[in-house]
Amino acid sequence: MNRKSLIFKPLSLTMLFAFLFQVFFPTVAFALTGGPSQPETQSFTPAGVSELVDPFSGNFSYNIPLMDVGGYPIGLSYSSGISMEQEASWVGLGWNINPGVINRNVRGIPDDFRGDEVVKTFHMKPNRTFGVGASVPIEFFGVSDEKLKAIKAAKAAGKSASPFSLSLGASAKYNNYSGVALDIQVSPSISGGLGSKSGYTAGLGFSAGNSGVGISPSVSFTKQIHENEKKATSLTTRIGSSFNSRTGVQELSFGASAAKGDSNTEAKRKRAKKEKSGESEVLKTIGGHVSFSAPSYTPSISNSFKNRSFSVSASIGYTAYGVDGQARVNGYYSEQLVRDNVIEAPSYGYLYYQDGINSPNSVLDFNREKDIGYSEEVKNLPVTAATYDVFSVSGEEIGGSYRLFRNDVGTLFDNESTNTTDGISIVGPEFSVGGVAKGGVNITVNTAYTSNKKWEDGNAMAKVLKFRAAKTSEAYEPVYFRKSGEKNVMSDESFFNKFGGFEGLSFNLEGSSTMIGSSFNITNKLLGSKEGAQIASGAEENLNKIRQARNEAIVHYTAAEAKKYGMFPSIRNYDWTSFSLGDDGTYETTTPDERFDEQNPEAPTARKAHHLSEINVFSGDGRRYVYSDPLYNFIKEEVSFATDNNGDGELVQYTNKDESEKNTNGLDHYFNKIVTPAYPTAFLLSAIVSSDYLDIDEVQGPSDEDLGSYTKFNYTKLVGNHRWRTPIEEGQATLNEGFKTKTNSNVSDNKGIYVYGEKEIKYLHSIESKTHIAEFELEDRHDGKGVKSRRGGIGSGSLSLKRLKEIRLYSKKDKLENANPVPIKTVHFKYSYNLCAGVSNNENTGSETGKLTLEKVYFTYGNSQRGTLSPYEFAYGEFNGELVNPDYQRNENDRWGSYQANTGTPNNTEFPYTSQVYQNGRYDADRNAAAWNLTAITLPSGGIIKVEYEADDYAYVQDKKAMQMFKVEGFCELENDLPSNKLYGDVNLTSVYKTYKYLKLKFLPIIP
Repeated sequence: MNRKSLIFKPLSLTMLFAFLFQVFFPTVAFALTGGPSQPETQSFTPAGVSELVDPFSGNFSYNIPLMDVGGYPIGLSYSSGISMEQEASWVGLGWNINPGVINRNVRGIPDDFRGDEVVKTFHMKPNRTFGVGASVPIEFFGVSDEKLKAIKAAKAAGKSASPFSLSLGASAKYNNYSGVALDIQVSPSISGGLGSKSGYTAGLGFSAGNSGVGISPSVSFTKQIHENEKKATSLTTRIGSSFNSRTGVQELSFGASAAKGDSNTEAKRKRAKKEKSGESEVLKTIGGHVSFSAPSYTPSISNSFKNRSFSVSASIGYTAYGVDGQARVNGYYSEQLVRDNVIEAPSYGYLYYQDGINSPNSVLDFNREKDIGYSEEVKNLPVTAATYDVFSVSGEEIGGSYRLFRNDVGTLFDNESTNTTDGISIVGPEFSVGGVAKGGVNITVNTAYTSNKKWEDGNAMAKVLKFRAAKTSEAYEPVYFRKSGEKNVMSDESFFNKFGGFEGLSFNLEGSSTMIGSSFNITNKLLGSKEGAQIASGAEENLNKIRQARNEAIVHYTAAEAKKYGMFPSIRNYDWTSFSLGDDGTYETTTPDERFDEQNPEAPTARKAHHLSEINVFSGDGRRYVYSDPLYNFIKEEVSFATDNNGDGELVQYTNKDESEKNTNGLDHYFNKIVTPAYPTAFLLSAIVSSDYLDIDEVQGPSDEDLGSYTKFNYTKLVGNHRWRTPIEEGQATLNEGFKTKTNSNVSDNKGIYVYGEKEIKYLHSIESKTHIAEFELEDRHDGKGVKSRRGGIGSGSLSLKRLKEIRLYSKKDKLENANPVPIKTVHFKYSYNLCAGVSNNENTGSETGKLTLEKVYFTYGNSQRGTLSPYEFAYGEFNGELVNPDYQRNENDRWGSYQANTGTPNNTEFPYTSQVYQNGRYDADRNAAAWNLTAITLPSGGIIKVEYEADDYAYVQDKKAMQMFKVEGFCELENDLPSNKLYGDVNLTSVYKTYKYLKLKFLPIIP
C-alpha cells in the first residue's frame, strides 16, 4: 500500500495533469507557417540508406542520389506519413535535401538561457466574496447554581457544562465567480459529566450547500491523571475524519496530548501573565493527519497576489428555562487580485544553473513529478526532473541524440512570489441586560503574508549542494555533451558512491542553515541503513572532479567563445542570386551576422554572447563535423484569453481589447501572455574537415591553401524575418475545446489561444571542396507564406519563401578559369501545387492553391539535354484506382496525425481515434493513409514502383494484447428494442429514467 500511495498514485496524478494541461493549455501547435523550426531541418536521410520501409515507424521512404561533391554525397529523400498541417520543404511536400543539421528539442527553458528574461503578462478579474452567517450553540439541561464554579471552570477549560449540546448554523455568500451559495450546519455532541475526572466528547458535524454534503465525525477522551490544590495534569486522545459527497473521504486526523495546568482561578491568572511574557510551560503533543486529496501541478512562473478582507461579528448570550445558549451573527468581505500583472523573470537553463541559484527571482530549467508541501508527517519531497534539451545530430556517417550532463549536484527552487495584505483590528462595544443576556460587536480587518521562495531556513544542505562553475583543474568541465543512453565506465566511482550509489537516499537536515564546516549524514531510507556516506560542506565536495570519458566526442562553443576559437568568427551570409568565386577560390559573402549583439544585448530579438553558437562532432575516423550556423527563432508569444464567442467551428474572432489586460470577457476576464526571447532552434552543418586538416591561411574557415581535405557548406539568409502563427487566419484564435459545452449556450469559460513568432530562414547556397563545387539556385514559390503581423493574415507584409530550381555541379578549376563554365551535371526540379488544395498561405486565387508538390526530377550532363527524356516522375494519393487528395481543412486528422474527415459525430476533437468503418471491401483508415502520400514512382528506365499504404496499428499495449474499440449505439430496456441515445424516457425528464438493461455496441468486421 505504501508503494502505491507514494509512487504510483503521484505518477498517475502527474500523468493525468499532463493530459489535462495539454487539453486546456496545449504546448504543441500545428501551423502551416512551420512554428519555431524550419521544415528543411526536420528530416535527414543518409545517402547509403536503401530500405524502402523505415523499420522504426513503418513509413515508406525513398532516396534518390543526386551527386557527389568532393566525396560528400547529396541525396533527395522522401518520407511518408504526411499530415494535414505539415508544411512543404523547399523541394515539395514530403521531400527534402538536407546535408546535415543538429535539431534542438527545447524542453522547458532553452539550456543556454543565462538571465534571458521571459516576460509573463497576466490578468484576471479580482475574486470578491460577500458573506453573512448566523449560528446558535445550545446546551440543554444545565446544572444548578451550586455548581456555578464548576461551570466556569469547565468553560475556562474549553469543555461543555452540559452532557448534550447542539449547534445550529446557516450562512449565505455571494462570489463574483461562483454566484450565490447557501450552507446549513448541524453539529450535535455528547460529553462526560462535570464531576468526573475523565471525560469524553463525541461529535457529528453535518453541512449541506452548493459544495456538497459534508459529514465530520469525531471522538475525544480526556483523563485527569494527577490533581492537587495547585496543579492538574491531564491526558487527551482524539480521532476524527471528514467526508464530502463530491470529493469523498478527504482526511483522517488523530493525535494525543498531555497538558499541565493550574487547578484554581487565581493561579491561572498568574500563569496567563507568564505566558504573555514567554514563560509558559511546555505542552507535549503528538499527532498527524492523512490527506486523500493532495493536489498535483506543474511549476511555472508564479504571480504574486494581494488579499484584502474585512469582517464584523455580533453576539448575544442568554440563559433561561434550563437552556444555555448564544446567538452569533457575522458578516465578511474578502478580495483577491493580481498584484503584479507583468513579471520579467530572468531564466536560467540547464547549462547555467550555477548563475541562477543566487537570484530569488530566477526561473530555473526543471520540473517536478509531484508538488506537495513538506511537513514533519510527510517528509517526501517531490521528484525533481531537470528539463535539459535534446540535440539530434544528423550527417553522413554520424548521428544520434545528445544531451548535456552536469558534473555537480545542486538544489533547485521556484521563483519568489509573495501574497500580502494590510489590516487593523477594532474592538467594538459590549452590553448586558441584567444576568439574563449580554452581547458585543467586533470589527476585524485581517492581515496575512505568505511567501513562495527558495528553501533556506532549516535546510542546511542548501549550503552544500550548490551548482558551481569554478574549475578545479584544466581537465574539469562543469557541463559536457554525451550521447543519450551511451554506456561507458564512470570516471569517479567514489563520487557516485558518495551519494549512495544505486540506493534511495534522504538527507538529514537537522541544524542551522548557516552551519559551515560540518558534515551531513546521508541515510538510506529504503533499506533502513543507519549509516551512510558523508558529504562535507567544502567548496568542491559536490563535484565530479575527474573528466568523464565518452565514446563519441562533441564540443560546444558559446557565441563569445566561437568568435575567438570557432572555425568561423562570424555567421556568413551569401546572396541567393549571385554565385561569384573570389580569387581565393571561395564564394563571395554579403554582410555577415555577428554571433552576438554587442550594441543592444538586452533586446528580446538579440543574439546573446552566452548562447550556444557552434557545436563540433567527431566521427570514429577523426573527421570533424562543424555545425557553426545557428538558426534562430527571435521571439515567441503564447497568448490565451477569455472570449464571449463560441466561434465558427474551431476558430474564434477576437478584438485588440480581448488580447490585453483590458479583457472583460467571460467569467474571469482572463488574459495570459508569455514572451520567450531569442534562442537557436537548430545548428546547420557548416564544414567537414579531415583529421589532418589545418587552417594555415588568412581566409575564414576552409580554403584551398589549407592542409588536409574539407567540404564547406554555405547558406543564404532571406532578408527579413519569417512571421509564423497558429492559427494563420487574421484576427482569429483557436477556440479552447477544453471548456466547450454541449449546447454552446454557456460561453463563460471559453478561451482563445494563438502562438506567434519570428524566425530567420536559411537555404543551402553552395557546397565547396578542393576539387568540386555545387550551386543551389532558388526561385520564389506561391505557398509557405508567413503572416503579416501577430494578428495573422497573408498579405503584402508576408515573406516569400523559396523553392529549389536546380543544382549545378562544377569542377572548381573550370569555374575559376572560365567566364562561362559548363556544369558537369545539373539536377532539375519541376513542381505544381496540387496536393492539399485550399491552404491559407498560398497566394494563388485560381487553381493550384495547395502545397508545393514535386512532380518531376531529371538530370542533364554538360550541354546535353537528353536527360529531359528520362525523368523521375511521381504520383500521389492513389488508392485502388481512386485519387485521395482532400482539400485543406483544420483538424481533419486522427490521433496518429493521418488524414481523417471531420464530418462524423462526435468530431475529431471529441473522438480522435482512427475510424474502423468497413466499407467497399476495405477500411476507411487504409484509404485515408494514402492521402497526399507518394504512391507511384516512374523511374528513368521506364520501370514503376507502386506503393500501397495501410493505417497505423499496434498489436500490443505494453505486455497486453491490444483490444478493439466499439461504438456505443445506444441504450434500451428490452433486447430487441431500437437503441436510443437518451437515458431518460423523454426530453423533459418528467418520467423515471429508463432502466437500461442493454448497452448495444456496433461490431466491426476484422480483416486479417
